[in-house]
Amino acid sequence: RAVADVLRALPKPFDGAVLIVQHVSVAFVKGYAEWLAGETGARVALAQDGQALRAGDVLVASEERHMTLAADGRIAFTDHGVAGAQSQVHKPSVDELFASLALHAQPGVAVLLTGMGRDGADGLLRLRNAGWHTIAQDNATSVVWGMPGEAARVGAASEVLAVGDIAAAITRKLR
Repeated sequence: RAVADVLRALPKPFDGAVLIVQHVSVAFVKGYAEWLAGETGARVALAQDGQALRAGDVLVASEERHMTLAADGRIAFTDHGVAGAQSQVHKPSVDELFASLALHAQPGVAVLLTGMGRDGADGLLRLRNAGWHTIAQDNATSVVWGMPGEAARVGAASEVLAVGDIAAAITRKLR
């Protein structure tokens, strides 16, 4: 629901690409993408290996491998990412996506939403250190404050915001 809340509140058309890593089984990811599209009015699709990013894309990690951004700016799925062994627990790993963005993308905005564990905290810190604006969802609006809470604890978040304030912050920073 948090992802849908943020997507729904983004301007349409959105002048950027949105990459989503969700810890769900590959058997459910197609239905999840369809649900997001229906809930938000956004064009949500499953990311494909080798796919080039375009403004307006909303792409969901579609494999039980890490979704990363390659040096050529295309989506790449891999079993071994760049973030290190700690992030290998989850496939796909948010840390792996964030680490690849820190290496291969121009600074933008990265968001870490509600979830168990600490996946995403180290990658969000890499992005912040690489000049990105980083946002973690706050405790009050998180179902589980594990991932965003860890990001806040390690100083990875430029801002810690209620889920309802995140889309406005993204829009403001991208202007």
